[in-house]
Amino acid sequence: MMTPRSRPAATPADAGRDAGRDAGPMVASRLIAVLRTGRSYAIGNPVFTSQLDQLLEVLAPVLLETGEALAATAKWPEGY
Repeated sequence: MMTPRSRPAATPADAGRDAGRDAGPMVASRLIAVLRTGRSYAIGNPVFTSQLDQLLEVLAPVLLETGEALAATAKWPEGY
């Protein structure tokens, strides 16, 4: 029978990482929407600014908690 290992106590940095990880899919979705909209509309257009505001609303809690937002990707498949 295996005995459970003790886990170190969570630190504020761990909480920030979890918040960023939880927000990741929404940040990616909002970023893609901003990029698509940015190709079609001028920067001052209300459609574009609305998309940008939505991205910032998703990023704000992560930035407040950790002070940064990092993106990481998996290794590119062969042929790219």
